Amino acid sequence: MNEHVYEKVFADIGDDQSLENSLSTFSSYVKNLASIIKETNKSTLLLFDEIGSGTEPG
Repeated sequence: MNEHVYEKVFADIGDDQSLENSLSTFSSYVKNLASIIKETNKSTLLLFDEIGSGTEPG
């Protein structure tokens, strides 16, 4: 019997925009989500906060 409910847990919470790289909050989320999804499997829990809430770093 497997003792773990999830093999992996990923969370993306908060604002990760970068004015230096001209990344909006939304672009930053998409970039981060893509890297997270590459690491997932059928036993992964994903937690995301306010996806798509920002569109402009200014």
